[in-house]
Amino acid sequence: MKLEFTNTCIFDSKKKEWKPIDSIVIKDSLIKQIKFSSNIGACSTFIIPGLIDSHIHIAEESDFNKLESFSLSEDLNCTINRVNKNLKIALSKGITGMIDFGFYRNSSLLIKEYIKTNANRLNYPHFFTSGGMLTKKNGHAPERGIIVNKDTLESTVNTIIEEKADVIKILNDPIVFAKEEVRLITSIAHKNNLKVSMHLYTEDAAILALDCNIDCIQHAGYFTDSTLERMAKTGVIVVPTFIAALDTIINPTLTLPKDHFSDITLDICKKWFQEECNIIGKLHSFGVNLACGTDACFPGTPPDSLIREMIAWDYFDIPIPDILQSATYNAAMSVNKEHFIGQIKEGLSADFIIYKSNPEHNINILKSPQEIWLKGTQIFASNGN
Repeated sequence: MKLEFTNTCIFDSKKKEWKPIDSIVIKDSLIKQIKFSSNIGACSTFIIPGLIDSHIHIAEESDFNKLESFSLSEDLNCTINRVNKNLKIALSKGITGMIDFGFYRNSSLLIKEYIKTNANRLNYPHFFTSGGMLTKKNGHAPERGIIVNKDTLESTVNTIIEEKADVIKILNDPIVFAKEEVRLITSIAHKNNLKVSMHLYTEDAAILALDCNIDCIQHAGYFTDSTLERMAKTGVIVVPTFIAALDTIINPTLTLPKDHFSDITLDICKKWFQEECNIIGKLHSFGVNLACGTDACFPGTPPDSLIREMIAWDYFDIPIPDILQSATYNAAMSVNKEHFIGQIKEGLSADFIIYKSNPEHNINILKSPQEIWLKGTQIFASNGN
């Protein structure tokens, strides 16, 4: 299939620059060829890579009104029904890829297998998952994570890898994993070409993560300038998930089912929000690698919240090309998938979004795509197709 274009520019998400093109050839869901244009005049059509949510919980229930009937021990069919609904909503906004950080124990691996089996029939986004989340009895979210101890840690990590997880996630704020344990996890993961993400909010947890070669920090909190400098120097990727922090505090009646998150309170969420407001702009100004993620479908944060996250970053004076890179190339890089998704490039998956105006001039344009393409198939067109 050959797509012809006139006065069209694509966004190079690695170099953060626009390039004029004449055509894109697609074969077997991949971009086979891009013909660049010698016409460097004004463009009237703009194409960016499909967006990637770097932190999502696709099986969660984001609707507060439905939380009373929500249970981690529900039937798997109920979970799959909610997954289908959430995937459809996310894809409608151009979210063609997502990194899922767990639901209950290792159930996300079952969800991944379901999506893989039905991907061609149902136009599912690219789906990558940590499977379970490593925690301890006295750590964060013990009711839903995979509880380990010193004796079971190595075998558990190896099992997660054998079950085809795409990334390893550690819940370590409050700090319950010692340095030698975190280093063991990263050593095993890196030998298997997997990256390791750590859930954290505090300075002490961030320092431990940097000491142990963690690849990605999920969420953010108060970090000193010296820690921000270390983050920039090491190249660690930070996923702030600002929009989830915002959504929790604008729902002041926040109450969660007992088996949802036993250690989260409204006061904790308020502190989290304030620290996010103070740190996102600083992370960028220090040159820290950022990836856009939302923590959807955490209660109150719908599955299509990635564009809201990107618009919020604009308010923190992060340049729009940097925001676009964070929601595409950097997001893919956070799970070693930048050679498969996150760029409009020959040999990569044909996932892209077409706009009639340049989102670099007004980020709100991201709300109004003309076309959405996933794996070489047009799945949305503004003319109603």
